[in-house]
Amino acid sequence: MKLPEFGKKREEEWQQERLARQRLMNEVLEGRQNQIQDKMVEVGKQQQESLERREELLQQLEVNEQLTRREQEEDERSKVERKQQLIAQMTARQHQKEASLDKLHDELADDQKAAQDYDEMLQRETQRMNLHGFQPQSYRKGQGRGKPPSHGGTSRQAWM
Repeated sequence: MKLPEFGKKREEEWQQERLARQRLMNEVLEGRQNQIQDKMVEVGKQQQESLERREELLQQLEVNEQLTRREQEEDERSKVERKQQLIAQMTARQHQKEASLDKLHDELADDQKAAQDYDEMLQRETQRMNLHGFQPQSYRKGQGRGKPPSHGGTSRQAWM
């Protein structure tokens, strides 16, 4: 073998080794690029899922806030309604007490008026009887049973 041939052969081997290294490097780079692309796709999917989950959570939060607000409003309405009912009951009881007191006052006034009218009627009757000469009769023992004493044959009645 001659030296130049030996150099040429060596040169060809180096060239083949360079090409093999370059192919290997291209395969490694291509594989790495594919891994990076796959990872980017996976990260994109995760980001999309994360965004969707975030949207779901925000919607759930909004629904929960609305429900909480509605419950608070309903509780407030119930409190106001209950308070109004209690006030109405208290007012009705107060009116009932006032009506009872008014009735008692009226009955008392009626009783006092009836007593006053009765006293006035007794005074008028007493005066009328005194004007007509009525004398009260006494029923003593020994005058007879069941017979009032006579006043000279004339009997007077109180209601005349």
